Amino acid sequence: NLPGQNFDGKFTVWMLQPAPTPGGFQFRLSGGSNRVFRVECSTNLVNWDILATVTNTMGQIALPDPNPTDGLRFYRTAVVP
Repeated sequence: NLPGQNFDGKFTVWMLQPAPTPGGFQFRLSGGSNRVFRVECSTNLVNWDILATVTNTMGQIALPDPNPTDGLRFYRTAVVP
């Protein structure tokens, strides 16, 4: 803490290693340990459905989507306060 100085911190979350699986689709979520994330999915980038709310206890977790739709599906994630 310094007088007259402003500091900005940035927290980064990655969705890594997307891959089809016999049971659907899976990717790895990487970010801060012990953080809670909400992962959402959409087929049109307008309407979003919650896929999962997960706690990342190890820094990286595998997250499956057991019901991917045919065609495009988009994913996004946010840190839950």
